Amino acid sequence: MLVLTILAILLVEANAEFTCPSFCSCRATNAIIDCKANEVPKAELEKLFKSLPRELKYFKLRESNLTTIDTSLFARVLPNLQQLHVQANQLKEVPQNLSGVFPALVNLNLIDNQITEIKASDFAGLKDLTKLNLDGNKLTSIGPSTFVSNGKLKVIFVTRNSIEDISPDAFNGLDSLSLLALGSNKINVLKPGVFNSLNNGQILLQENMIEDIGAGLFKAGQNVRKITFNKNKITNIDPSAFDQVEIGFLQISENQLKSIPVKIVNSVSLMDFTGNPLDCTCLMAKFIQAAANQDKLKKINGACDTPDNLKGTQLQSMNVATVNKDLGCTVCDLNNTCLNDAKCVAISDTEHGCECTAEYTGDRCQHQVTTTTTTTTTAVPTTEPPTPAPAPKKDDSGKDDGMTMYIIIAVVVLVILIAVAIFICIRRRRSSPPADANDTLLKPQSTPADVAEKA
Repeated sequence: MLVLTILAILLVEANAEFTCPSFCSCRATNAIIDCKANEVPKAELEKLFKSLPRELKYFKLRESNLTTIDTSLFARVLPNLQQLHVQANQLKEVPQNLSGVFPALVNLNLIDNQITEIKASDFAGLKDLTKLNLDGNKLTSIGPSTFVSNGKLKVIFVTRNSIEDISPDAFNGLDSLSLLALGSNKINVLKPGVFNSLNNGQILLQENMIEDIGAGLFKAGQNVRKITFNKNKITNIDPSAFDQVEIGFLQISENQLKSIPVKIVNSVSLMDFTGNPLDCTCLMAKFIQAAANQDKLKKINGACDTPDNLKGTQLQSMNVATVNKDLGCTVCDLNNTCLNDAKCVAISDTEHGCECTAEYTGDRCQHQVTTTTTTTTTAVPTTEPPTPAPAPKKDDSGKDDGMTMYIIIAVVVLVILIAVAIFICIRRRRSSPPADANDTLLKPQSTPADVAEKA
């Protein structure tokens, strides 16, 4: 009998009607509870946590000066709670064991607190979490695989923090992410691969300290609806930064760009470069021509800052037909194919030649000269069929030089030997004694003809 009585009491308490506190607003049969408890004693808040009804779906607790929330104070699991808003408090960390009390949590709002760090264990088990708001905290970094347990996340807000470093693996596994808001932080460098997991979404990076947009931020074939870099310190965009990526809208307004890489035209549909000191010289002419060729010029916002005669001229309004002339460009400025520090020489408005340095030759100075002397050859007309060009041979100039040296040495030695031999013969002949009678007998006898000739 005692056991039955205890069970009955517990059952009554479990199903007792929830009484909405005076500092809360309760609606929809207590499914929505909104509390503002800036002067409410801690004991009253703990009482509230213990009495929250099972049917609760939306719970908001704001301006209560809480520094921590002990989830063990909740008397029961709230299986229906989908939205938890604990904003404008003094929380220094993400409440622990959220999945144990709120297993069906979809939206977690921790805006305007004092949280300094987030880690994967903070969100472990929240498999249905789709929206996370950490705006206005004191985060300084986002580590690797922070959201590895939250594959359904679609929206992450971490603006107005002090984030300086983001791991390249920070957003791994977030294939469903459609919005990543990182604005108003202290991000200076974006590491390669940091946005590889995001597809068909928006990336907001306004009001940071980014100076360079490097290569490798995205993977080939990736689609991004919108990227904002406005109000940074960007002076350079790597020409391959957006290679093989489709971007709907690229906003880089109010930065320090003087020129725009031509290849961006191939990847971006709409572009905003307003507020940049664009230098409308020949380098910009290439970009303008490329945009015009793809019918994108009217989709680009931005104006020239220099030279003075073009200051304030909108890129959209530039005359594509005369842009080269307006900017003082030659074919060498727009289509210089010379290599190896060769000088480009304009031949006409569309043709150019290359003056090579002594070390290179070829129509574009692409071949390195292998000998110290060069020969200029002029082609001579002939009626004979041209001799086929010999097959390329391996350069054995080093071996030829060595063989030539050996031959020269051999010739010199031979000449010396001959000279010595001649010298010895002459010395011997001068030192030989007069011929004796026997030598006379050995000489040939004079013929009658010889006698007659002498007479």
